[in-house]
Amino acid sequence: LEFNFNPRSNPWPFLNSIYGFTIVEPRYFSTSQTIPKIYISEIKIAAEDNIRDIKDLDLLKVSISNTTIQTTVYFSGVNYSNPQRTVYQYRIKELHSKWIELGNNNFVQLVGLNPGRYHLQVKAANEDGVWSEPKELILTFLPKWYQTWWFKILVFFATAGIVYAFYRYRIAQIKKQHEIRKNIATDLHDDLGSTLNSVKVFTNLAISGVKQ
Repeated sequence: LEFNFNPRSNPWPFLNSIYGFTIVEPRYFSTSQTIPKIYISEIKIAAEDNIRDIKDLDLLKVSISNTTIQTTVYFSGVNYSNPQRTVYQYRIKELHSKWIELGNNNFVQLVGLNPGRYHLQVKAANEDGVWSEPKELILTFLPKWYQTWWFKILVFFATAGIVYAFYRYRIAQIKKQHEIRKNIATDLHDDLGSTLNSVKVFTNLAISGVKQ
């Protein structure tokens, strides 16, 4: 049995099997257009003294305490046709301009973020690369006491008070020096005036003595 097989015109029309040859028609293959439905399934917040576990599919925002060491966000893309081949991407709008590939990993670990509000977006794709719409979660990381605005204002006023106190002290020192110099000048002026009066008196006496 011979086949006139030209790989250039049709690269793989036949596949060998234990029952002979199987004809493959690529035009009958179609991609799955089923878009996975993505959910934020769980949030684990590991603090210094406890672990907080949040499970709410409708959760849109969450506040993270200032004692948190690590925050892990779990998500799930519902894909009934081929769930094992569901892949994920994520990004934080304030930190990333492009999407970051996660493969089959359905979680993101957040460590060391500065205090502030962040928009975490995740999305899932089925086995044929059809992506879902992004699911967004707003995370607010609360600042420590020394990172709060009122502490910064307090430090500003304390610094301004120290600078003003030093300025007043310096002005007082300058005034004191000026007063000492003024007193010295007055004393010198008085001494000089007294000396000149004495010279004038002795000069008059000398002149009078010569005449006599």
